Amino acid sequence: MMPNTNTSAPGRTRRRKTLPKLRSSLSQILIYFVGLFFFIVSLATSKTDLPYTDVIFVLISVLIPLLFLLELVFRTLYIAEEYHHLVTRYENSYWTLFKDTFYFSPTIGFIFIVSLFTCLFMYMKHGEVPHRLWYDLGVVSLTSSLLSALVLQRNANLKCGPLYNSLWIENSNGLDYGSGMAHSFFHGYLKLIIPKTGTKEKHLEEVMKDYEDTHGVKLVFHKLFILIPKSLYCPVSLKNDEISPSIEESTSLEEKVMTVAGVQNRVYKNSVYKIKSDDGRKVYVCAEYATPLKTFKDVVNFNGEHSKYYKKHKNEIVLHFYLTLQKVLKEHENCTDFCELIFYDDKNENDKYKDVGQILLQRIRKLQRSR
Repeated sequence: MMPNTNTSAPGRTRRRKTLPKLRSSLSQILIYFVGLFFFIVSLATSKTDLPYTDVIFVLISVLIPLLFLLELVFRTLYIAEEYHHLVTRYENSYWTLFKDTFYFSPTIGFIFIVSLFTCLFMYMKHGEVPHRLWYDLGVVSLTSSLLSALVLQRNANLKCGPLYNSLWIENSNGLDYGSGMAHSFFHGYLKLIIPKTGTKEKHLEEVMKDYEDTHGVKLVFHKLFILIPKSLYCPVSLKNDEISPSIEESTSLEEKVMTVAGVQNRVYKNSVYKIKSDDGRKVYVCAEYATPLKTFKDVVNFNGEHSKYYKKHKNEIVLHFYLTLQKVLKEHENCTDFCELIFYDDKNENDKYKDVGQILLQRIRKLQRSR
């Protein structure tokens, strides 16, 4: 009989760790080592009579400003596009546009200033600009120093600040906060209340027709109007005598009761409102705010670690929530015709909230014209 070579405790089996964890700094350390290797090669192959300390100062006073200058050039090119978003992303302020585009971290700023003083020191010592001294190092040394700078800049965090945060949100392939909210809203709510589920549950359109028969009214559209206000302001009801005097509450649609994710008999229901039109008629609609925006507003207003970033990029996050939700609805034919997304600026020129009833009526007229 073979001896038991398993040294683990009896009854305990070894398992692979399957839970994800944060990455270590191994890759950054390797990048530093590779950059340092090229830096040492540059020193060893320099064809100059300067002592090694002066060669190091030459490399610092040339390469760091060079990388900084290249980054400034790229950011200046971004200005051409960012200018078109002056109102929506930069509060119509040229100073905010400039500040956000050319933001560098304090560490990067400190390193750049040190390199400038090093450059001045070398000029005073040798009577030549460091760039001339750099050219005298030789082709191999020049090439190695450039490779060192290009490798090390990967860890230098030059591409940081509001501009690059904004660009990441736009090019994150759906990994941004707004897109995540949209997918959760659709799969965790809209996909449950709109289509038939293969059981006795009714389609949202059937629920609306039952409502019409029961109450003797006619909904203007068999759609759920979802309001997406830019300011994130989502009060408990669309009815507000001061802000929205044209809209009144009506009774809700029939409840849907489902068991979801361990929550037994969760209740879903949608509200119906009646809007007083210009000719005095009452228009019945099923409408509500996009509830993830209420949660997002709480996150923005909370004094947490990331709240200032969410507040800074609030408009872009809401935009991607809208665009992603629109795209997801189009991918599901049994849902897209029964949802109408209204993404709107809910404040006027005087910074007062607009009448939600009028916002809904404008969209209803647009839909009626397109029939």
